[in-house]
Amino acid sequence: MVAVSGFAGLVPVRRVVRVAAGMLLIGLEIAFVAPHVSRGGAALGNLHWGWVAAAIACEVTSVATYGRLRSRLLSSGGVDLPLGRSGALAVASSAMTATIPAGAAVASGYLYRQFRRVGASAPLAVWTVSAAAVVSGLAFSVLTMAGTVLQGDDSVTGVIGASGLSLVLVVALIGGLMLVTRHPRPIVTRLRALCAHLPGRRSRDCASRSDDGDVDAVVAQLTAIDPRARDWVVAFWFASVSWAADLACFVLCCYAVGVGSLGAGVAVLAYVAGLATSSLTLLPGGIGTVEAGFMVGLAHAGVTAPLAVAGILTYRVVAYGLVALVGWTVWALLRRGRRSAPDVVVETLTEPVTDGSAVPAAA
Repeated sequence: MVAVSGFAGLVPVRRVVRVAAGMLLIGLEIAFVAPHVSRGGAALGNLHWGWVAAAIACEVTSVATYGRLRSRLLSSGGVDLPLGRSGALAVASSAMTATIPAGAAVASGYLYRQFRRVGASAPLAVWTVSAAAVVSGLAFSVLTMAGTVLQGDDSVTGVIGASGLSLVLVVALIGGLMLVTRHPRPIVTRLRALCAHLPGRRSRDCASRSDDGDVDAVVAQLTAIDPRARDWVVAFWFASVSWAADLACFVLCCYAVGVGSLGAGVAVLAYVAGLATSSLTLLPGGIGTVEAGFMVGLAHAGVTAPLAVAGILTYRVVAYGLVALVGWTVWALLRRGRRSAPDVVVETLTEPVTDGSAVPAAA
């Protein structure tokens, strides 16, 4: 193992790099947040803790419900994820999304590996992570439209303009997810051909695995994914509840710092304006841009700057800080449990499925 000079075998370079990166991220977050704390300090000093407790309960509901969304989609491929496990993975992946640059991609990779460990085939794991993100995007688009209507703009142009393009895109993606499980062979064959033209090692790997038996195995694993209409409806319901609970957390955090009232339409649009900007930056949790979006929405509602800053910071602490603290703790516990578990080789997790049935869940 490569180690720092003078400390061979004691301090691995990778660990030093991770610690340094973590300290750098913490420093950046403090630098972004510190000016806002001074502006909302007075309001933060008079928090109504009952509202904060209610906000925490809403955030717990949001994270747990999103875990149920993934669990429901995973079951469409014949793999059952226990409720406790789905909640643990949900909070751990949420911590990654909130604290790591490009955290959504890192969390997706983590969930893929975890789904494989509970018995999901590689296509099912990828499909589940992708489908959950798409259904969540659909629910967010619907929430945006609902906010537009509640704000008073119930015209067709206003409602469609609020999130029409993203809604069309999300519906098209859902159609693509359904197509890849019902008619996978042409898609898999074309992807193999495309992969073979990639430069370097990946091209050689695709060429070495392009035999008919390998294609048949992937096709069998994809056709084993059979989401029914009820699965999609329940998944959309879970996604909607998750967004609604997180929205409630935001509103309750505003109440906790003394904001008198927020109309339903204003609250939704302020919330959407904040979270919609999170994709514009690679910083963890969209720090900086999300606060700016929230500020614009709350200012439009007539909330004074100190109260708006205090409410936003309280929401950040609950929805990102506490979730990160709990999530990384759960991640460490899961990692320790995996290391201390007996080394049992479950061959069914690596063998391709050729009979069209789903890979059974590991005990």
